[in-house]
Amino acid sequence: MWPKPADAVLVQVAVTGAEQSHACRLVQEQEAARIKQRIDRALGALAAIEAGDLPECGFFEHFTPDPRYGLHERTWVTDAGGLWTADSPFLTADVCALFEQHGLVELARDYLREEPLLSVQKGTLRKISPGTGGAWHQDGHFLGSVKALNIWISLSRCGDVSPGMDLVPRRLDEIVATGTGGAPLDWTVAEDVAREVAGDRGIVRPIFNPGDALMFDEMFLHTTAIEETMSEPRYAIETWLFGSSAFPPEYAPIAL
Repeated sequence: MWPKPADAVLVQVAVTGAEQSHACRLVQEQEAARIKQRIDRALGALAAIEAGDLPECGFFEHFTPDPRYGLHERTWVTDAGGLWTADSPFLTADVCALFEQHGLVELARDYLREEPLLSVQKGTLRKISPGTGGAWHQDGHFLGSVKALNIWISLSRCGDVSPGMDLVPRRLDEIVATGTGGAPLDWTVAEDVAREVAGDRGIVRPIFNPGDALMFDEMFLHTTAIEETMSEPRYAIETWLFGSSAFPPEYAPIAL
């Protein structure tokens, strides 16, 4: 059973402390492998479109929301080897079915205390190559005043053989200092600041197996974990759910 909503947003759902290095299994490994293969097919369909060829039907179609919503983040995602979930009809159906099957819609509803909404810009299918960098950040820095819950599902083993995630395993109620020395961008957090915030617990790097899940809120401090020894890509589904009363105004909402 999942934890009560009051705890669902905490890293303790998957990591109970620095001494605990494994997440909790949500999706069966066979299903994780199936979705991983479908992400490759969706990326192949996008490559076909960019090459002027006919894509495999249903795996990639540019989703076009109302013009008032910005779409500038699509290139940011595709340049890093990912896709917006909304751009793949088949995988959108897969993700929605997973959420319904495992009670995640109800969990999000209980935690947010209202109906959850997806968004075009914050639902992502990821294939992170070993050379892809990351930076410490809290999504709340750029999401603004929202009610949010991120459901992150690994589809491949990561944290050792492929890029994983480094985490500060404590709840934060405010945005920490950004743009200080060593931070690559003004909205990112420097490594020394992350270590200071982690305190005695230290930074945690869990080993995620296919189907493992991590849930956290917009204040959670984390980054992609990269080492030179990592040789495989990391596949994952990242889906932010927002409360309907505090939805980011620049994002395109999708009802569940």
